[in-house]
Amino acid sequence: MEPRGIPGLARGKRKTNVRRVWIVLAVVVVLLLVTGSAAVFVKRAGDAYLEHKKAARDAPVKQATADPDLSGYKKKVEATEAASAAEAANAASSGLPEPAGARGAAPAAASGAPANGRGAPGAAAADRSGVPASAPESPADRRLSGDVLVKLGSSDGADSLAALQARQRNAQAGDQPAMPTSFARDGLDDSLAPSRLSSVKASFLPNLSLLLKRGKLIPCGQALQISTTYPGAVSCHVSEDVYSADGKTLLLERGSEATGEQRKAVLQGQASIFVVWTRIDTPKGVTIPLDSPATNALGATGIDADVDTHFWARFGGAILLSVIGDAGQALSNLTQHGSGTQIQFSNTSSGMQQFASEILRNTINIPPTAYSAHGSALNIFVARDVDFGNVYELVKQ
Repeated sequence: MEPRGIPGLARGKRKTNVRRVWIVLAVVVVLLLVTGSAAVFVKRAGDAYLEHKKAARDAPVKQATADPDLSGYKKKVEATEAASAAEAANAASSGLPEPAGARGAAPAAASGAPANGRGAPGAAAADRSGVPASAPESPADRRLSGDVLVKLGSSDGADSLAALQARQRNAQAGDQPAMPTSFARDGLDDSLAPSRLSSVKASFLPNLSLLLKRGKLIPCGQALQISTTYPGAVSCHVSEDVYSADGKTLLLERGSEATGEQRKAVLQGQASIFVVWTRIDTPKGVTIPLDSPATNALGATGIDADVDTHFWARFGGAILLSVIGDAGQALSNLTQHGSGTQIQFSNTSSGMQQFASEILRNTINIPPTAYSAHGSALNIFVARDVDFGNVYELVKQ
């Protein structure tokens, strides 16, 4: 028992612990309520969103017609019909005399016509023989008789109106068969089409006494050796005097120097060197741009040359390795027949073959080299007309 008059400490401690438990329970309950309310709110919001999305998907799509001015278009059609009727009336009044029964039949046809302007099948007048004749269809009826396509779902009605107007123009043009706009290439029509060659006009050459004409061969002696190992410059000296087209004026003196360049390597099977002569300088200081090819003595393009195909450089290593391999195989066969014991060189032979293949692959593409010795005779083919009128002048003596 506790002593009387002294307050107990354990009782106060128990009350404090109970209070803390109740506070914790209250906080837990509040958290549960908040969590539950949030979950219910989120679920309701999700259900509302799904219902709205489903309603929007299932709702019928409301589309408006794309014709913004239907009444104006109707007035335009009525005005066109009125103009067509006036033209028909004028044609009837200026043409043949009206038949006797035409006046009586016209009101009947007018009274039996539908409101849209189309003629009824039974409203046509009969001819003199009693056979009913079909009334001619006016342009307005022909325009309104076809199907009209209206584009829906567009905010701009200009496209549909343009389509209707295009259809009206097609109807006014008449029922003409459509012509194809494109044809298949390489067909019969393309094979039968002749070639169209444009005509040309003849003209006069410049002064023949001062003209080095196209196609002229200028003999020249090679001054430097030519090797196709690398591109380089070449030169030669004109070996004869060169005269004008009419043979009266000396244009290039003997000894004039021609310079050019060699740029192309010789390929397998070729035996000539391609050279372009760029210009000729005369002893009098006249320079002539040529840009013309070199030819051999007979006029064929290219300078005749001695060609080194580098045969041993391309195939020598591979041939040597093949011979070594064959010698090893022969030695193996001799050893087997003499002592009965066979010496295997299979690994060595396989390695030799691979080594020979690698060497051949690296050396097979060595290009040939062409040589042309200095002093060789060649020609320069003049590729274009050269006019000497600005450097020479003819003087009468």
